[in-house]
Amino acid sequence: NEDLLRYTGKVGLQAANKWYYTVQLLAYTQFSRGFKANDIRTYSDFLSPFNINVGIGMDYKVEAFDKKLTGTVNLSPVALNYRYVDRKLFPNENKGKVAADNVSWFPSRYGIDDGKHYKLDPGSQVTADLTWKLSETVQWKSRFWAFTSFDRAEIEWENTFQLKVSKYITANIFLYPRFDDGNAHDDDLGYWQFKEYTSIGLSYSF
Repeated sequence: NEDLLRYTGKVGLQAANKWYYTVQLLAYTQFSRGFKANDIRTYSDFLSPFNINVGIGMDYKVEAFDKKLTGTVNLSPVALNYRYVDRKLFPNENKGKVAADNVSWFPSRYGIDDGKHYKLDPGSQVTADLTWKLSETVQWKSRFWAFTSFDRAEIEWENTFQLKVSKYITANIFLYPRFDDGNAHDDDLGYWQFKEYTSIGLSYSF
């Protein structure tokens, strides 16, 4: 499963054949508390963090390879990113101390200063939502989002490869690289994060 609540909304006015003047809203958070292995401290929670991103730009409707590749690409040279953390941020020196069950541990991974609850960043962004039907049995879905401000950059690229085994059974491979230099620097991966998993289950389309 994926603990993610995400909303994407667009309002557009056609400018040319496949181009639209667009205002785009992205909002996302998670549903339940996030922990790490053998650690009772809370690292994330509902509205901790909560991100809202508003972009003004142009949307391009993608149709290629006999409409096997479809989707949209949005270019927003003017964007505003608001990041909010409902739980109190504890200073970094709390790391390593024994914590109660309700203690939150938020190092600078969210780019928010200790003791504060929000960060507001102006910048620009690019988003793309694409679906490519490679064959009758294989499909690739991709979501790309990149935001840059005057002092940080954040990139997400979700990729789902779906293999149709039979009419009702599908297998999925999910690959998700992410870059955020507002996070704490990792000695091995730097500012990169990676998530990958495979699944097989029932699927019914109507």
